[in-house]
Amino acid sequence: YNFPNFIYGKDDKNVYAISKFDETYSSKIIKNADVNSFEVMKNSMYTKDKNNIYFLNDKDDKMEFEKLAGANPKIFEIIDDYFARDDKNVYFFNKKVIGVDAKTFEKVGYDIVKDKNGVYFLENVSEENENLEIKTKNLKADGIDLKTLKKLDNGYFKDKNSIYYELSGNLYKIKNVDLPTFEVLNSPYSSSVYFAKDKNNVYYNGKKLDGIVPNDFEQIQSYFIKDKNGIYTFGKNYDKLKVINFKENGIDIDFNDFKVISSENPTIYRNKNDVYFQKG
Repeated sequence: YNFPNFIYGKDDKNVYAISKFDETYSSKIIKNADVNSFEVMKNSMYTKDKNNIYFLNDKDDKMEFEKLAGANPKIFEIIDDYFARDDKNVYFFNKKVIGVDAKTFEKVGYDIVKDKNGVYFLENVSEENENLEIKTKNLKADGIDLKTLKKLDNGYFKDKNSIYYELSGNLYKIKNVDLPTFEVLNSPYSSSVYFAKDKNNVYYNGKKLDGIVPNDFEQIQSYFIKDKNGIYTFGKNYDKLKVINFKENGIDIDFNDFKVISSENPTIYRNKNDVYFQKG
């Protein structure tokens, strides 16, 4: 979040921010900034002087410099591209995060954080949020170890004891998961369908898929998977798997040339010179 199109400068009276969009330049005075102590921080959304922290809000391509009320410029530090803190508060961009201990704060995911007291979901982090505070909800997942909790990919989290899945602003423990062999699988396809597995099971959206063999598991299209026993696809709501035996009557599917023509009901697929229909 450094802004190469923004330049800061000062004279003996004022501090200026100069922006360039296309071939147009504009400038703005940072009101009441102390000229002698003013400096740009490593994340140039934030600047400071001896008295205040200033946040550059460029919403709608307009430069607005907002003072972070109560922020301590002597202690203020930037944590990453989203979070900063001083001795009393944690900030998400220009918004104060409520109910989190600043000294022990750690980011776990974009909207999940932790401190010495617990794990929290940030409830209103959307860009449309006009409030100056971010509310937090204490997550009550069973047995979470605060020190070792970390984010994996695609909604999964891990601590020294177990694997958790984030759903609707909470973390749910996956029962009987084999922790040493658990891995999140990156989809080679452009879709929001992601899987995970351990030595015993395959998981989708944090739920075990009964009857799928993990050793031979493979995602062969966005909504199709296979193991040694068969080929599987999702029902219409993409929440349950159903078995499709493509080898009945001598049909042999070549998934290198397999495409979804229509996702309506019935779903229509094409493979080389053949067309297939799936109802329901």
